[in-house]
Amino acid sequence: MTAEERSLLEALDTIVGSEEVRAQIYPIVERVRTELARNKKTQMTWEPIPLTIYGGALPSGIRSSWVFVLRAGATTEQSVIRIVING
Repeated sequence: MTAEERSLLEALDTIVGSEEVRAQIYPIVERVRTELARNKKTQMTWEPIPLTIYGGALPSGIRSSWVFVLRAGATTEQSVIRIVING
């Protein structure tokens, strides 16, 4: 990992770790977890997080944010191949 990558990850960790941001993300996480629990055949559920939650604090290169929840034992290969995240 480069110093630049480490710096970016540390900045993102600080942003996501703020109580204000976490309070807004938590309901999204719960919705995604509930959806996975409700649909027993699904291996993974997801939902985008509105960038406005971060209050403009994200670096300019980040244009999307998501919550993904995988069922225990799920493999990501088959599911993630079909997911395209456009920014």
